[in-house]
Amino acid sequence: MKKENAIDILNRDILLLEAKRNEQFLELKEEMLQTIESLKPVNFIKNVFKSATESPEITNGFSKAALGVTSGHLIKKLLFGSSHNPLKRMAGIAVQAIVTNLVSNNTEKIQESGKGIFNTLKSLIISNKKTPSEVEF
Repeated sequence: MKKENAIDILNRDILLLEAKRNEQFLELKEEMLQTIESLKPVNFIKNVFKSATESPEITNGFSKAALGVTSGHLIKKLLFGSSHNPLKRMAGIAVQAIVTNLVSNNTEKIQESGKGIFNTLKSLIISNKKTPSEVEF
């Protein structure tokens, strides 16, 4: 077996280091491309929106606000329609603001009441339901 001299050892180590450098360069290049991609305005906005929508506090607040605004708008349309009378329009806006505020601040109570009403109606329907053999003609 041939004994390795210092030059052969150095050449082998140089080749290993060059391969390692090339591998690290490719990894760095990939990370840089990912960073550039994430900093594009469209992707940046997407990432901010995604992180905001994944936050339970924000989604809970958004759902409360959406429920409040929707219910306020529906009550306004039911009570006042699309009137051209300025007094009715101002009253409609006031009622909408009040209902929106009330619903937004009390969504948990409204949900509990709705569940209670639903369960009561469900139990009444089930208790009054007759099987086909019990139906009289």
